[in-house]
Amino acid sequence: MNFQRKYLQTLRTSPILTALLIIAPPQIYFLVIQNCFINNSIFIAKYYEVSLNQIQLLQHIDIISICSFTVYFNSFQQVFGVQTLYLFSTWVLCISMILCTIFNSNFLIIIVLRIIQGISSSFLLVGTTPLIRNLIDIQFIPKAITFSVTILSASEIISSLLFPFILQYYGLQYIYLTISSVSIIHTIYVTLLIAQKITYNKLEVTNQHILLFIPLGTTLFISGLTLLNKIQYMLVSLVIIVLGTLSIIVFIQLYQNSSNNLFSIQYFIKKYSFVFIQFLLSVSIAAEFFQYPIIWRQIFQLTIIENGILISINKIINLALAQIISKIVKRYQLKCIILCGSSLLLINQVISVISLKYYCQIWLIEILHILSSLYYLQIQLAIMSHNTLKTQIEHKSIVASCLSYFNKLSLSIGMALSLALQQLAEQIYSKQTEKNNQIGNILHILIFGVQISYSCCIIFSMLGLFFCLNLEK
Repeated sequence: MNFQRKYLQTLRTSPILTALLIIAPPQIYFLVIQNCFINNSIFIAKYYEVSLNQIQLLQHIDIISICSFTVYFNSFQQVFGVQTLYLFSTWVLCISMILCTIFNSNFLIIIVLRIIQGISSSFLLVGTTPLIRNLIDIQFIPKAITFSVTILSASEIISSLLFPFILQYYGLQYIYLTISSVSIIHTIYVTLLIAQKITYNKLEVTNQHILLFIPLGTTLFISGLTLLNKIQYMLVSLVIIVLGTLSIIVFIQLYQNSSNNLFSIQYFIKKYSFVFIQFLLSVSIAAEFFQYPIIWRQIFQLTIIENGILISINKIINLALAQIISKIVKRYQLKCIILCGSSLLLINQVISVISLKYYCQIWLIEILHILSSLYYLQIQLAIMSHNTLKTQIEHKSIVASCLSYFNKLSLSIGMALSLALQQLAEQIYSKQTEKNNQIGNILHILIFGVQISYSCCIIFSMLGLFFCLNLEK
């Protein structure tokens, strides 16, 4: 105990470093694995000897399982405390990563482990804000968040450059080995920092277990479909979108019924509309970014390594400009920042649709990709800082849960919607060319599918911009 007390005193002398070592690793695990499967889905499908649709469904599993348990964070932290819950989740995530390294070639076991990782990640992601507020002073939080985003961008750069080489020359097991090694170090650090005796508090039983059925049921449904070789992806996408949207409504309604303070959905939408802005823009950006590996690999015929290099160029520029964007966020009001960012994002997506039709050049697509990333980064930093500093104490739990829940759900909905619209557009285009006795050009079919997917991005960006107009300053 004396060693732990001295260790804590040493760590508190560098509060930003302490915060970074707690915040960053769990988010890096999720981000790196998700990007690896999205950017290299064709290669990974061959590795597991399954269809591409099965790999794309695997990407939804951990996202939906994260959504399943996010709503339970407030209840569990009342029983065990934030620090104990965070520590336990860290150990579960670490063990599941090690098991992924051991059983990397077994597709069924990987599905189960991805669900476990999603559940533990849900508590880690939602618990970040209250844990950091307990460990460091509020004056260091904005800078810690900025550095956290910088580290995440750096990890994306490294993974985008390194993982294609590892996949091509060594195999997927070495990617799991790299991540699990970092996970072990992070787990030891968190254990030394926040380990404490578990205390139990009295907890009132609520009806939140009803909410668990929607996302968890969806998780199990998708897990079952992932084992099937021939899948109607349009049907699966519809299930994800409908149940995901329904769970948002139920999520807020159940919190309203179980909370003791004055709370209503109308008040929440008006007071914390930035939560819904982030959700809409995250759906838009997820649907857009999901198409870039398809553009690089299928339209421009790039290799897996060239694909990683182009993606990493985007991440390097984001990393370089993150500090400048953070200063902009501090200087201007939230409404001004989000309004400008969402407007520029909308304009950029419209240009992308036009350029794909009339001027499909790789350098132009990459520039538009970089701009979309920068605009979205600006919006993210503004929302994270605003939530941490200005959200009322009695609503911090629900707002943090909503941000984490909506952020991950939007990624799943965006990917599902993007791929479903692309496949539907390609089918319509192919049938139309056959009806007119024309030979369907594969390149034209792919471009048309991507354009339709981008049009969906534009709709969600317009909805996000509409919410921005009603945002409080």
